[in-house]
Amino acid sequence: PLQRAPMSCYSRALRLHAGSQLARLKHALAAAKRGFMDIAIKELSAARATCVGRGSSDETEKTMIEELGAMIMIQAVMPVKASLTLDRLVASTDQAGSLSASLLAARGVLHQQQHDAAAARADFARAVQADPSDADAHYNLGCFRMQELDWRGAFASFTKTISLQPKQKYAYLNRGVSLYQMHRVEEALRDFNSALSLDPEFGQALLNRGVMQQVAGRHAEAEQDLSKTLELMQGS
Repeated sequence: PLQRAPMSCYSRALRLHAGSQLARLKHALAAAKRGFMDIAIKELSAARATCVGRGSSDETEKTMIEELGAMIMIQAVMPVKASLTLDRLVASTDQAGSLSASLLAARGVLHQQQHDAAAARADFARAVQADPSDADAHYNLGCFRMQELDWRGAFASFTKTISLQPKQKYAYLNRGVSLYQMHRVEEALRDFNSALSLDPEFGQALLNRGVMQQVAGRHAEAEQDLSKTLELMQGS
């Protein structure tokens, strides 16, 4: 579950608006979603201190702080505390809008980790309904559908993600995998090409394109892609 904007964008916004609590919280949430928990915890502490220091009554701000805390709990393998926090926030937040979508997606991830597929499916679907323009929500739903081997559903979700966020390389990658599973090899190749046009050293896309080239009988192209994949693996 990723990437409404690069981390650098949030970092720059925070530098330009050093006193903005919203910029700090967006930076912290982006860091938590990408696994940079040291940054997230640092920003969470600063946001809480600012909120307490000025006696803020902004409910959106408070909810974002608590959501961030719950995401850190998930990463720290504290599922019960995270679940209680997210359940309370979802129940107390308007059912439409980006904040609701973000909370539902976070709870969906937690349900996945707890192997509760039905609850995860429901939350990811509700996240898309809460904010149809949220590319992350569609991407999360697509990834879940892949895990359930619902290739047509995954294809639809990743197509929507790409329409909202055309430079999301993982959406092209995963849509390509979904297309392959539906036996649409040439279309899958085009998606892997699109992912590689965004990142020429995207190892997962190279590997998958190499396999597709092999399936399509283009053995020289397949060998080239797979050799480059091996080079990237050895260099990492």
